[in-house]
Amino acid sequence: MRLRGAACSVLLLVAGCPQPLPGESVGTFAVEGQLEHNECGMQAVPARNPVEFPVEIRVDDGRAVWRRHEAPLVSGVVTDDGSYEFESETRIDAIEGDPAQGRAACVLVQREQVTARVLGAEPVPGPADGGVQDAAGEPEDAEAQLEGSHTIELSPVSGADCGPLLAASGGPFLELPCDLEYTLEGTARDPF
Repeated sequence: MRLRGAACSVLLLVAGCPQPLPGESVGTFAVEGQLEHNECGMQAVPARNPVEFPVEIRVDDGRAVWRRHEAPLVSGVVTDDGSYEFESETRIDAIEGDPAQGRAACVLVQREQVTARVLGAEPVPGPADGGVQDAAGEPEDAEAQLEGSHTIELSPVSGADCGPLLAASGGPFLELPCDLEYTLEGTARDPF
């Protein structure tokens, strides 16, 4: 067995052996996101509405993991109220600087924040309470649900010259910094 594990570790770089996932699964969900607002403007950020994607939430010693299919894992935390918060940051080189003309580059920071709450699989009230029961006459379990939000903020780094990106200068952005936000709702689905 040791040889096989070692071989997979060596082959990981070559063949892409599956890596073990951190922690335990809280659930896998089919998520739909509804766009609430897009302050950046659809020319700058053509946000789809709705968006749909599968996601799994995992926990490991108070840390949380947001796992989308074929996307990098995003680390987060479990909050005191049992919600999950995830945050990531990416730098975007939007406009090259021109030192000869004394123009600084435009670099944007894209911050994404997801907050999610999983509403557990609790029994639905039985028939006496107006609920549903299974074939054995027991109350059926409710499917786990996910609710939350996803905010994407775009802002220039300090000292960046992003004026040409603004609509007032003929660019696509209505304003900078700006953000867009989705509300998220998910239903339990099979793991991916």
